[in-house]
Amino acid sequence: LSTIKELKEANEMLVETSGIVVKGIAAGKTLEQIKADGLPDKWRSWSVPTITTGRWIEMLYDGLTRK
Repeated sequence: LSTIKELKEANEMLVETSGIVVKGIAAGKTLEQIKADGLPDKWRSWSVPTITTGRWIEMLYDGLTRK
């Protein structure tokens, strides 16, 4: 269960982080380059042991480049 505020924050995170990966892909960056660039500090607190920032970027990259 979540509040409206939490849902809006989650949506913002999804839109912003996927947008970062989309821009990296469009710029011709590899997965490793995008992972090295990382995410803005405001999203680092969302990293958890089961889904680290690097793993999250991998998941987005894989989903966005799958044909």
